[in-house]
Amino acid sequence: MKKIVLLILILFLTGCGSKYIKCTTDIDNESLNYKFHAEYKIYYKDKYVTKIVKNEKYTTDNKNRLNYLKEYKELEYDMLSKSYGGYKYKVTTSKEAVRIKTTITAKNLNVKRMVDDKIIDKYYTSNNKILLSGLKKHYESKSAVCK
Repeated sequence: MKKIVLLILILFLTGCGSKYIKCTTDIDNESLNYKFHAEYKIYYKDKYVTKIVKNEKYTTDNKNRLNYLKEYKELEYDMLSKSYGGYKYKVTTSKEAVRIKTTITAKNLNVKRMVDDKIIDKYYTSNNKILLSGLKKHYESKSAVCK
């Protein structure tokens, strides 16, 4: 009984885990014949991002478009991982969708190089760390709604 009370007390005092905000976006690209849905969970401590978990889904009934999206996303995330570190991703396909689950660990990212390569705006960083407010603005500029 004491162990259960202690566990509940620890969870209460630590806030039941990491803090995060969630950003979502939905895009219907009729000209390229696909729909895109994404959910981004941005974990943070104080004002800095610690981790990002991205779940992206492209849906289309065009098999060629589906294959292209799969290959493009694999190439994109492979390049980002090799260039900046911190990326782990998995691409899966079904008959009408490509799903990408990506986990980005901020402490393993080369933020200075990302800024130098203009992958992220220098105003979104401080002390070679990504600011929560900056990443939130970044996603919102790409039509995401963050809460």
